[in-house]
Amino acid sequence: MYHLINGNVLSILRTLNNGYHVPEYDWLLQNVRQQPRPPGFERRYRKYWRMNAARLGPNFCVAYFQELDKALAAGSPPPPSQVCLSLYQVPANAAGAQRLHFSFATKLCHMVDQDQPIYDSLVAAFFFFARPLVSAAKSPQQNLSGMQSFYARLQQEYTRVLNAHLLGPAISAFRQVLTPGSFSDTKIIDSLIWGFLDLARQQKIRYC
Repeated sequence: MYHLINGNVLSILRTLNNGYHVPEYDWLLQNVRQQPRPPGFERRYRKYWRMNAARLGPNFCVAYFQELDKALAAGSPPPPSQVCLSLYQVPANAAGAQRLHFSFATKLCHMVDQDQPIYDSLVAAFFFFARPLVSAAKSPQQNLSGMQSFYARLQQEYTRVLNAHLLGPAISAFRQVLTPGSFSDTKIIDSLIWGFLDLARQQKIRYC
């Protein structure tokens, strides 16, 4: 899979070089530890991390940024599953629904420690991971177990990729062409996967 990213990196970078993906992330990371934060920070954070599509209620968003501030104050992120379970106690919308937002939890943890990978639907698709169905018959902890196992494997895989330089050419090209200010190698891997899947879904790259 990685040779496909390396071989198509210029096309991937053209997709990511949209005047938003890199500068917006850099801005968020530059300002996430500021108190008070600049006006519009939370709005821009929710847009960048695609939280708005989940139609989250204001109470959930308040709790989410409180969890982010707690993790920043601690100096290191808790496990995403812990964040997820804490936020599960807060209704996610006006209907009072409680949901396990594991992806948003990993994004929170990443903002505290940029060496932590991000889980989302694109990353899952790249690694052919099918998210286990949530069952009302199971506890929140049980419903999270499959996600936790995949995330642990994802952390190990990113470490392997970096140690073995499997995406070395693509990471170097990303830094040279897009000149990011705050991107860790882990965040670059995430971005390359997003760009690759975007092109694959447009059938501009053959993915098999």
